[in-house]
Amino acid sequence: MVSILTGYVMALGILLALSPLMTYMWYDWSLGFIKSLQPLHSEGLTKLMNIFSQLGDGEVFVYVNLVFFVTGDQRGFLFNGITLTLTTNLNNWFKLFLRGSRPQFDDLSLGVVSGGHFCAGEFGNPSGHALLGFEYPLTFYFYFRTQNADWFRRNPIKHVIIVVVMCLYIAGVCACRIYLGRHALDQIVLGMLLGLLATHFHFYCFKPFMFEPVFFAVKNEDARVSVERSYRAMVFSFLFFCFILS
Repeated sequence: MVSILTGYVMALGILLALSPLMTYMWYDWSLGFIKSLQPLHSEGLTKLMNIFSQLGDGEVFVYVNLVFFVTGDQRGFLFNGITLTLTTNLNNWFKLFLRGSRPQFDDLSLGVVSGGHFCAGEFGNPSGHALLGFEYPLTFYFYFRTQNADWFRRNPIKHVIIVVVMCLYIAGVCACRIYLGRHALDQIVLGMLLGLLATHFHFYCFKPFMFEPVFFAVKNEDARVSVERSYRAMVFSFLFFCFILS
């Protein structure tokens, strides 16, 4: 268990180390690219981009998670709600650590205000929309697919439609942050990579902790194995609640 968590910490460290390099390579280029898109701006496209921006906000996912509560899926409600909290904390930690600017802060002409709200004055790296917009739909999808495997097998066409819609949503959320001047390319990429890492953690580490007998004693189990399970549960619980309380 400790080795698994160490792997996630190392992956976060690699992303932290790569972030300055990505900023050096892509941030200034992104400012020019965003400015080059301005002749293509139109009222309709701006409205569409603002819709994607609103749909990629973390508050939307809170309401989406109520679907699990209304349908009586208490596990789904707790799992997706907690993972959303974890991902939001991860985003806030990285923003405070990296303290990256935003294109609209460096050049006010790049920020699109008409048709939507001007972004809050917070740090820009990583893109929270890219992180949450990548992580939550994937977490929602993988959870729903594992809980309803028979339905997906019986409805392959609907399965493909769901995947396509999800991909279009993620692409739209990421594209709107560039179009509206809220983020540079490096911030979008970092957000997506963190979202992918968070999704992997949720399903291969956190979900077994909540739902599967990975950390709990099994009947007639060897005493040494039970001790190992208890130790893993203690370590994971301590780290998890420290992260939540932070």
